Amino acid sequence: MKGKKQPNSILGLTFEGRRLESSLVKKARGGYRVSASASNELTLDPLVDDPELVGREIKDRLHEAGVSEKRVAVGLPLEWMLSSLVKLPDLPDEHIDGFIRLQAERSFPFSIDDLCVDVSKVGAGEDRHALITAVPRKHVDLMESALVHAGLKPISFSLGQLAQQNTQDTRGHANMSLFVNNDSVSVLITSADRPVCVRSFKDAWTGEEPVRQLDTKAIGRELRITLGQIPVGVRRDLKSIDLIGAPGLTNKLADEIRPRAKALGLEVSTAEAFQPNGAPVSLPFSGSVSPALAIAARYLDQKASPLEYLPPKISQWQKLAEKVASRRAGILAGTGIAAVVITAAAFLWQSHKLADLETRWDKMRDKVYELEDVQSNIRKFRSWYDVSQPTLKVLRDLSLAFPENDSITAKTMEIKGRSKIAISGTARNPRAVTALAEALAAMESFTEVKIETMRGEPVQWSIVFVHRIGGAR
Repeated sequence: MKGKKQPNSILGLTFEGRRLESSLVKKARGGYRVSASASNELTLDPLVDDPELVGREIKDRLHEAGVSEKRVAVGLPLEWMLSSLVKLPDLPDEHIDGFIRLQAERSFPFSIDDLCVDVSKVGAGEDRHALITAVPRKHVDLMESALVHAGLKPISFSLGQLAQQNTQDTRGHANMSLFVNNDSVSVLITSADRPVCVRSFKDAWTGEEPVRQLDTKAIGRELRITLGQIPVGVRRDLKSIDLIGAPGLTNKLADEIRPRAKALGLEVSTAEAFQPNGAPVSLPFSGSVSPALAIAARYLDQKASPLEYLPPKISQWQKLAEKVASRRAGILAGTGIAAVVITAAAFLWQSHKLADLETRWDKMRDKVYELEDVQSNIRKFRSWYDVSQPTLKVLRDLSLAFPENDSITAKTMEIKGRSKIAISGTARNPRAVTALAEALAAMESFTEVKIETMRGEPVQWSIVFVHRIGGAR
């Protein structure tokens, strides 16, 4: 943001599914003033419906809120995020970017050209790590198109949760925040204000509307997994978990996960909602704020987001230069062809150049063949690094279906084709086998559950079913 004239006002927008939150923030004496804010449920889906229609609905909602500002900083849904934390080897700085690109190609199930990628580097020396993050470019293009149709000018695409944490007084220490809303629970860990881990807990809520509740056991399990993935130095520096969200959700969750957090050496705290009440405010905020307000205030405070996904823009001068260069290239090409036809000396030069290139090729041939072998192996074994890990996902889902006691055990598991699975084992009684089959059938991951055999004492049993491998994550 340095070098650019900073605006005096900015509109912060965040999207969570179809929910749109907006906050218009203006510079004022003593800080910033929130001029307008609103929260709306859109009738159209930004990723499915026509961007022009979505943009028209966004424009109508902003008009109802009394917002006329065109510059907008956008907080993208965390559910769009793909991330991979990798340890950086001891390489010269000029080779690190190439290493990170290779890791991104291995980690994400998309071509790099189809992603908007940004990297957060943390640590030093042997504890250097890079958090590689990416958002599908198609999602960003659809969102940008809808906003343009709404008459808005996007100037930043980042994470609202990251802005919420950055507007708190973390003093550069390692910080862990748990964001709780009515749809999901997500975690963000930063060190020296740089993201180290970004995850969304899909299984945090159980039950169906209107009776839904937070699964504290699942949340505790995900927290242990998360803490096991971050660098040792960051884990050692973590002392607490900050719960951010509606007080009705965070206070209850804090009471329920406090024993599990204490076992991990972490204190649990909740941030009171920060209410500007029309008065000027300044950073850092003394409590939790909406992501829309946080992302707007951070931009006005000239604090660039550590993760940015706004595609680069081509200026009118660049477009004009490309047109001129293209026309000039056509003229030069025609002149070159005429010169080759007319001047025999060009053939002599070509012969000399060819001989020179052949000499150079002889010197580099072995290295080129070696590189081609490496690239061939990358293409051959790329699928081995599929981060979806279908077999491990099957085992994880199976483990959730089995009871915690030893009334039934599995001895074998066979995956036939891509999704048909057969398991067998022993049980104390037929009732335990029936209960396992019912638990499998109740899970969204499994279909066509069938008990094939159940006989003997102890009971010898086998069950077959189909696992939805590659389904929604």
